[in-house]
Amino acid sequence: MEKQPQDNDSRKIPSAPDGPDGVTKKNGVYTWEMSVPLLTSKFFLADFAKLMAIAGGGLGLILVCIVIFSGDYDAIPGILLLSAVCTGGVALIFVFVVLAVFRNRVRLAYRVDSKGATTRMLDRRAKTGAKLAMILGAMAGKPGVAGSGLLASADEVRRVEYENVTRVNYHPKDRVIFLRPPYCFRPQRLFCPPDAYEEIAAVVARGVERGRKKQKEEAFGDREE
Repeated sequence: MEKQPQDNDSRKIPSAPDGPDGVTKKNGVYTWEMSVPLLTSKFFLADFAKLMAIAGGGLGLILVCIVIFSGDYDAIPGILLLSAVCTGGVALIFVFVVLAVFRNRVRLAYRVDSKGATTRMLDRRAKTGAKLAMILGAMAGKPGVAGSGLLASADEVRRVEYENVTRVNYHPKDRVIFLRPPYCFRPQRLFCPPDAYEEIAAVVARGVERGRKKQKEEAFGDREE
């Protein structure tokens, strides 16, 4: 039986001493840092588009329902245009924050072990960007922007255990691994260095497989009881 590496603190992420983007491996634990692109990343843009579509659609639906209940059906086109303009304004504010504060990149630290994966925000500009988003959102009367700033400031460390992963996707060309926990809009993304992607992906695959077996065993045990 394979002995699992000891992991006393699954949330602690030491800096990688092998270089800014080098991977450190110790006792089966992989740690590294990456400078991740934002607006030039297809994954980030996809998330951003989904978020804006959900926010704009939700706002438009609420306003249309209000108009319908009031009986002013002629105002529906104007209401839809208003929701589109508001969504576009939020998007412009967000792009401004990404370019002006983050310079389109953010520094992240990663840790992959036998139990799960952790991502930690290293860039101090993240807090500045979150505060700026909240201020701009409040000034513009857009609570969605302020809310995204609050979420960003509270999301400095993300940890997902393999046994809680409901879906995993591998993107070898981009050297990115997606781990999606339940009830979470954004997946845990692992941006891996080119020379370590395959090894890290293998560790993640084994961990997810163990997690799924554990889920099946627990579900089978509950049925027996």
